[in-house]
Amino acid sequence: MLNTLGCETMDQFMGQVVPESIALTNETRFKHNGKELSGINSETLMLERMNVLMKSNVVNKSFIG
Repeated sequence: MLNTLGCETMDQFMGQVVPESIALTNETRFKHNGKELSGINSETLMLERMNVLMKSNVVNKSFIG
C-alpha cells in the first residue's frame, strides 16, 4: 500500500499527511502535562498499558441520594 502511495516507510507517509504544526516529535512523544510516560516507546505499548488499567476498573453502586 505504501508503494502505491509513493512512500517507502510509514514515517515518510505520516510526514506527508500530518501537518508539521501538530506532528509529534521525539521530544514531545509519549508525554502528558510535561511528564514522560516511562516504559512506553510506542503506540502499541501505550494501548497495552491502557488496556491493563481499564481491566482494573471496578464498577461500584452508589447509594447516595
